[in-house]
Amino acid sequence: MKKIIFLLAFVISAGAYAQPFQSKAYKTGNYIFCGKELPIHFSYTIEKKGPGDNDWNVVAALKSPKNEAECKAAFMGLPLAIAAITEIKDSRIHKCWTMSQPAMVIDSLYALAFDPCYQAALGCAWFDDGLTLNGDYRYRISKVLPNGDKTLLNEVTVNYPGTPYSGTLRAARFRLNTGIISISYEIKDTLNTAGLKVFRSGYKENKFTEITPEIYFTMEEHKTVAIVNDYSALKEVTYSYVAVPFDVLGNLGKATTDTLNIYNFTKASDLGIIEQFDATANPEKKGVELKWKLANTMNVTSVDIYRSDTYDGRYEKIISMPAKATEYFDSRELKPATAFYYYILINNGYGKSLPSARTPAILKGTKLNILPPQNLTLAKHDRIVTLTFKRLDSDTRGYYVYRANGYVSPLTQLPLMLLSSDSVLTYNDTLPLSAHPAVYTYAVASINTSYNISPMTDRVSVKYSGGMLPVPSKVNAVLFNNTVFVSWDNVSEQHAGVSSYRVYRSIVNAEGQETVTDQLLAATTFEENSFSDSAIMDGVHYRYRIQCMGSDSTDVGSKSLPAGISVPEQLPLQPGGISVYASDKAMVISWDLPDDNSVSAIRIYRAVSGTEATLLKELPAESSQFEDAAVTRGLTYFYYIQTINKSGKTSEPTDAVSGKLL
Repeated sequence: MKKIIFLLAFVISAGAYAQPFQSKAYKTGNYIFCGKELPIHFSYTIEKKGPGDNDWNVVAALKSPKNEAECKAAFMGLPLAIAAITEIKDSRIHKCWTMSQPAMVIDSLYALAFDPCYQAALGCAWFDDGLTLNGDYRYRISKVLPNGDKTLLNEVTVNYPGTPYSGTLRAARFRLNTGIISISYEIKDTLNTAGLKVFRSGYKENKFTEITPEIYFTMEEHKTVAIVNDYSALKEVTYSYVAVPFDVLGNLGKATTDTLNIYNFTKASDLGIIEQFDATANPEKKGVELKWKLANTMNVTSVDIYRSDTYDGRYEKIISMPAKATEYFDSRELKPATAFYYYILINNGYGKSLPSARTPAILKGTKLNILPPQNLTLAKHDRIVTLTFKRLDSDTRGYYVYRANGYVSPLTQLPLMLLSSDSVLTYNDTLPLSAHPAVYTYAVASINTSYNISPMTDRVSVKYSGGMLPVPSKVNAVLFNNTVFVSWDNVSEQHAGVSSYRVYRSIVNAEGQETVTDQLLAATTFEENSFSDSAIMDGVHYRYRIQCMGSDSTDVGSKSLPAGISVPEQLPLQPGGISVYASDKAMVISWDLPDDNSVSAIRIYRAVSGTEATLLKELPAESSQFEDAAVTRGLTYFYYIQTINKSGKTSEPTDAVSGKLL
């Protein structure tokens, strides 16, 4: 099992999606996946209907093992076709058992969860082995509880022998070391491939037998490969190798189409030695001249040339030259003023030599750069200035940004160069802190791949307070004629960068907590150091803070300390001259209206001796009389009146007056 687990663990750690849980055929039967949940407190029951069957037959009831011995017995009972590709070791069985103990689902087994052998050992899968009839097999998987309750989970159809596994391999490269032949096979289907079988024959003998080399999986040149290390190869013998991939159920894929022939030589000179390799840029011909010299050309079949635009990057083979060639001129897709790196390899009928040293070459650019970038605009937020402009020439490599303190002062290049090939560019600059206001101007120039710099754009400018605006002091709040008058020191006389003041207001509850915090009320000019707040309510405590603003709404200083004031609660006036008298069928209550424009309604309350007074009637503010007809003769009634204002506040109640209908 070593090969399969290792590849699954490698693929999962590399970020690939793991193989889906899907029932399918293998060499001698069908693999049936029941579910991810471990059957600890229930069992999976599997019913089968084979080709030509009319009835469902129960063929398996699966439970998780109760101990490590049962777990081991499950491994020992694997079908021969599965056991042939499975490495059964006590340490692996112990690991499977230990990891499954605290788990409720097989996902907790990580990479092992995708291995059918471990699934079967823990009761989540079943091998229907020994099938002889070809055709469709139907399976019904149910969950059965200890009390007998049964729930159908899934019904699947598996065609036996099924669709052949189509995985392929490609021999990508090999290396010869002392006592070992190491071959890299590129894996095409990393999702389904679990391992590979390797077959070896003497050169041209065509007698291939399976060998047991060391196999592990890794990444080479951004691709998943299987490294096959053959330690049993004899020196100075030519071998032929063929490899076949297989999936987790042992289904074989396609053998490598090209037989790999390798001569296990003992000296590096058997493949040739590269004595000299040079790369020289030729700007007139717009290319790079490559020249090399070999110490030994015996058995050399070709020379491969590789190129990259970074020293440690990915190298691409650009051409394969004849054995007797000693030079090549490269002019394919070369960018001026860009370093390219080259190396060569020697091939013969058996393999490749060690690569030459990596040699750089830079093709000098000759293209002029006569036009500046276009549509330079500027935006500022706090201390950050954002420049936006457009690329004019596709040959542009980068941009230099220049800044000056003032409209006409000399421009100085900023240290960071903008490297980008985008059509629309942005550049962010942080303005320096200062106690004095300033005007900054900017311009931009481009640099092309020939390292020629364009003229500068026209300047764009921005005003800035310096980022150190003063904090207003001596903030005071006074209540006058139902208006709060807020004043503060005019600090704009101390700092020319102050363009206006912002007035903020907070509302404080009875516990001293701000229920409304720093609501922006107004912005005054730098010459106005006061503000009148008439939008106030009775019985509310307010706090006021002042903030200086510079060139724009994001250029602000710190807020001042608060100035607080409480607005007294103003109750409406109560009516006067209240009187009550009896008419024929009602009690008549009359009163004098108060001189208070805030009154919005009149409320009349009534009580009988020994009872609580209740609201009898709410009348419009202009009412001065009310007849109470809902009275009983002989009872004494008590009346009092309250007014209510537009804010919902009520006056003190009037003195109670009484009357009786005889």
